[in-house]
Amino acid sequence: MRNIHLKITGVRTTKLGDYRPLQQGKGHRITVNHDLNPYAFLITFTHEVAHLHSYIKYGAYHDPHGREWKQEFKVLMGHFLSMRFFPYDLELALHRHLSDPPSSSCHDPLL
Repeated sequence: MRNIHLKITGVRTTKLGDYRPLQQGKGHRITVNHDLNPYAFLITFTHEVAHLHSYIKYGAYHDPHGREWKQEFKVLMGHFLSMRFFPYDLELALHRHLSDPPSSSCHDPLL
């Protein structure tokens, strides 16, 4: 895996997390808000890791929440769903969410 700099941030009203590639050879930066519950934190972190995977595979010139990102996010979340990590009601909501994930889990009222 690549060098990931994880930063836990204060409350941000505009986003739950963020991914940024760092300068050449210096890894990647992922930020996640500190006020999320453990499940929301994991979903957000996985969302950002999907951005990292998409960036590595497709470079900077792909739709940030397009086909490539959606596929990466589905694969990564699939690992947690196969382990039965989430409570049953959240697991059901995540299965529905992953059929066509929006740009943010905040846009899904079931989550």
